[in-house]
Order: sequence, then structure tokens, then C-alpha cells
Amino acid sequence: MAKQKGETSQALVVTLVFFILVTIALGVTTYLGYSGQEGTEKKEKDAAVKVASAEGERNYWKWQALAYRAAMGRVTNEWPANVATNRASFLKGDMGKNVAGQAEVVDLVRKLEEDRVFEFDDATKTYKNSYESKLVEKDRQIEKANKTAEDFQKKTKDLTDTVSKKDEQITKQKKDFDDALAKLTKENLDTKDRQDTDKIMLQAEAKRLNEEKNALIATSAEEKKKLTGDLKKALDTIAEQKRQLTQINDELLAMKSRATDTAPKALRTDWKIATIQGNNPYINLGSADNVKPQLTFNIHGVGSDGRVIPQPKGTLEVVNVIGPHLSQARITGVKDANRDPVLIGDVLNNSTWDPFQKRHVAVAGYIDLYGDGRDSFEELKRTLERQNVIVDAYLDLKDFTIKGAMTMQTDYLILGDSAEKLPFSVRERDGFGKKLSQGIEAAQAEAKKNGIPMIGLVKYLESIGYKMPRPNSP
Repeated sequence: MAKQKGETSQALVVTLVFFILVTIALGVTTYLGYSGQEGTEKKEKDAAVKVASAEGERNYWKWQALAYRAAMGRVTNEWPANVATNRASFLKGDMGKNVAGQAEVVDLVRKLEEDRVFEFDDATKTYKNSYESKLVEKDRQIEKANKTAEDFQKKTKDLTDTVSKKDEQITKQKKDFDDALAKLTKENLDTKDRQDTDKIMLQAEAKRLNEEKNALIATSAEEKKKLTGDLKKALDTIAEQKRQLTQINDELLAMKSRATDTAPKALRTDWKIATIQGNNPYINLGSADNVKPQLTFNIHGVGSDGRVIPQPKGTLEVVNVIGPHLSQARITGVKDANRDPVLIGDVLNNSTWDPFQKRHVAVAGYIDLYGDGRDSFEELKRTLERQNVIVDAYLDLKDFTIKGAMTMQTDYLILGDSAEKLPFSVRERDGFGKKLSQGIEAAQAEAKKNGIPMIGLVKYLESIGYKMPRPNSP
């Protein structure tokens, strides 16, 4: 009995151990089964995430490529219909999130659109104003610029030709004037030679008559009386001839004076005094003729033959521009108000003023307009500007150098006072007189080099009808 009990316990233990092992094996198998299934699901999810990420990256790169092609004007059939949606997704940063530098690229595209380098058209769902169209437009602009340059070159050539012709006309006019002056000088000299000859003949005649007189004294009283009468007639004739000779000399001197003080070259006859009200003359020049207040003119009378008298009778200054061809003026000077007053129809002249063209001058020397010993260059410059005259160059009395430049278009070199006319105290202070003389000589040499005529300040102001200011009272 004891043996059977021991055998039963052993069988129970074996059974129990076997059950435990089966239970453990079943648990392990069950665990391994569930664990494998969970791993497979995770791998499927990871694969799906990678596929979505790869598709996002593919759309990210593909959208960029198509967008760049569209911006370059190379749109293909691959341009998707839903480009607006893809563009919005791209600009939000939904595409290519895992791509390195994705944020920088999105910012770059957004900046290009803001700067209108890429300009998206919602109507056509594509980019407009591509690089290709911009290149075409740039070529058109370049072609237009080249055409403008050609037109400018042609206009420049035409202008150069016009200036050249003008220079030729000026040269011819100067030669004609020089020839006329030379002819007048020769005629004056010929007249003087004839007068000298007449004088010699008269002296010879007087000598002969004196000899006859001496011979007649020795004759009879009757013949003496007769010869005395003849002598008186001869003497009267000589006196008359001397009177005529004196008159001819006076006329010659007047001709010489007129030769050095002739009427201006292009003396116009259409600038006139239109009417006179009280003491105020009104002239037939106004705003349409570019007239401005303080413009001055010489006043010339008209002779009985209808010709303008070369010598001016007075001067006037514009005080008020009333209309296109009417201005009020004031008379600034009259040579003889009783014998030769200012009249309606008198001709006006300013030798340098032109209604539609500026004149050019240069200035050298000491400018003293008021007679007070002080330099008045700035006042002269303002006066010339009111006369539509430009100062191309002037002698600066601070350092005695020529400021600006004289050219072929400079009409005159206006010469002020030389060092000899200055007070001794001014002339000798710091070598002022010597430096002034050197500066004037340099300006004169430059004027000769450019063929520019020279004229004294007083003479020039007289030619434009400018009344010199009275010296200031001490």
C-alpha cells in the first residue's frame, strides 16, 4: 500500500509539471502571436507615413520646377489644373516639410511674388510677365532707346551745321563792315589830300596877287585905283575860299567823328515810340517781344528823307510792360529838348538786345558806375542781365584771374578803367595797379585770339541807351 501511494504522488507531480509547462508554452505562443501582429501594423503605418512624406516631397519639387518653367515662359501640358491649390499649399509650407531648407525656399518664392518677379494671375492660374516676355519688352525698349539716340545725333548734326552757317554769316558781315570802313577811311584821306592841294593853290594864288599888287603900285593912279578894286575882289575871293576851306575842314572833322561813332550795324526801324501821354512815352514792344522793366534804348529821330538819324537824340527806360506789343517807358535823357524833342515815331535802338536771343560779353577792368571809387561790377552784371546779356567771362579783382571763358560767340570785351585812371592810393596798394594792368592785358590777348571786338564801358553803355548813374554826393 505504501508503494502505491508513492507511485500516485509521483504521477501527480509529473502531471502537474507537464500542465505548468503546457500553460507556459501556451502563454508564450499567445504572446508571440499578438506581438508579431502589433509589429506588422506599426510597419504598415510607418510605410504609409513615408509614402505620404515622399509624395509631399515629390509635389514640393515638382511644383517648384513647373513654377520656374512658367516664370520663364515655358509652360507645358504638365501644368496641373489645381495649381492654385498647390501654390497655396506650397506658400503655407505644407509641402516638403521634411526637406532641408524648405522654409527658406518658401520665403524666397513669397518674396519673388511680392517683388513681382513672379506675378501669379488668378484668372489664368499661371504666372504672367514671364522672363521671356520681359526680355522681349527689354529688347523693345533698347530698340526705342537706339532710335532716340539716332534722332538725337541727327538733331546734333543739324544744329552743328546751323551754327557753322551762322559763323560763316558773321564772318562775312564782319568782312563787309571792315571793307566799308576801309573805303570810308580812304575817301576821307582822298578828301584831305584834295583840300591840301586846294590850300597850296590858294596860297600860290595869294602870292601871285600880292606880286601883281606890288607891280600895280608903280602904275598910274587910275590903274592903281583899278588894280585896287581888282585886288579887293581877289581878296574877297580868297576870304570866301578860306571860309569854304574852313567849312570843308569842319565837315571833314565831323566825318571823322562819325566814322568813329557810327550808327549801330543792324539799326532797326520797326522799334518805335507808339504814343506819348504827358511825359510818358509808350513803345511798340511788350511781353511777346520778351521786354522786361529796366530795359533801355537809344532814341533816334527820322530825317525828312525818311532815313534814321545815326546820332541818338536821347535815351529811355522801360518801367511797365502793358501788353504783347506795348510798354510804358520813361525818358532818362535828351540832348536838346527844345530843338530836337522826343516825338511819336522816333526809332528805338539797343545794339546788343535781341528779343529772342541772348547776347554774350566779357568784362575786364575796374568798373566804377557811380564815380565813388568803388568797384561796381556786380551792379553792371545785374544791369546786363536785365538787357538779356550774359557775362561769359570777367576779370576777378580779388585774385586777378579770368573767371569763365570767352568763345567765338562772345560779342564784346567790355573794358573798364585801367590802372592809370585810378587814384594813386588805390593803384599802389599791394601792387593793385600792376596786377590790374596784367589782368586786362591777359583778357585783351584772349579776346584777340578769339576775334572778339573790344569796346570801352562808357561807349558800350551809350550804345544800349543806358544812362550812367550820377556820382554819389560826398
